[in-house]
Amino acid sequence: MVELTGKNNEIEIYRHLASRSGAHPGSGHVLTLLDYFKVEGVNGENNVLVFPVIGPHLEAMFDEEPSRAGSIFPPRLRDDSYG
Repeated sequence: MVELTGKNNEIEIYRHLASRSGAHPGSGHVLTLLDYFKVEGVNGENNVLVFPVIGPHLEAMFDEEPSRAGSIFPPRLRDDSYG
């Protein structure tokens, strides 16, 4: 994994929780951090945390409620080309 520095403790918290996995009855409700990496954006460097999939595929969401695409994605990504 990538070495991270700075004031953000989120990654260390997820690591600690993973080390205690199973020690608490509610531990099954805590997401497991699979990996992380950094990206450079307009607001500086950002940590990207990678978790297991926890929800439906976007296409399935939009099939159920197509109007949701308009509120989530910018216009250039809202056409029907995702199918």
